[in-house]
Amino acid sequence: MLGVLLGGMYYIYHVKHRPAAAVEEPLPPPPALDKEPPPILTATDIGKIRLATQDADPQVRWAAIEFLHRVRDPMAFEMLEKTLAIDTEQVVRRKALDILKGSGKPEVTKDIVKALSDSEKDIRMAALMALGEIGDPKTTPYIVKTLTDSEPDVRMQALHALGLIQAKTEAAHKQMQ
Repeated sequence: MLGVLLGGMYYIYHVKHRPAAAVEEPLPPPPALDKEPPPILTATDIGKIRLATQDADPQVRWAAIEFLHRVRDPMAFEMLEKTLAIDTEQVVRRKALDILKGSGKPEVTKDIVKALSDSEKDIRMAALMALGEIGDPKTTPYIVKTLTDSEPDVRMQALHALGLIQAKTEAAHKQMQ
């Protein structure tokens, strides 16, 4: 019993006289990083890439446009709009339409509406799909005009786009209530 008493006293003495653990200071926050990486191209280089958007080869044209969009060149959207309006290759126009649709900018709907009068059926259908996905009710008069298109697929896609816009309008109305 004496051993237990001495052991307990020894333990209490050492616990009270133990050196306090060093308080760790919090690490400083990491340095703030720039939101955008530094540019690797000069203005002259960007100018050369802009010229490549007029190349005879459609793959080169598209690669240049896509690159300018990726590096957020201020003229990229203007070039996409121009490509959608006048490029000779359907594939390039379609890709431009896809980027415009995905941009989330409301002003691109006017360019997509212009694509409703494209000579290629696939571009008209893609434009209708894009307008349906965007869901802006202001585009319905233009979509309704395509109900007289010579291609039945385009007319069906117009009806589908109108249905999507109606559904989005109803959902927004319910949410506001």
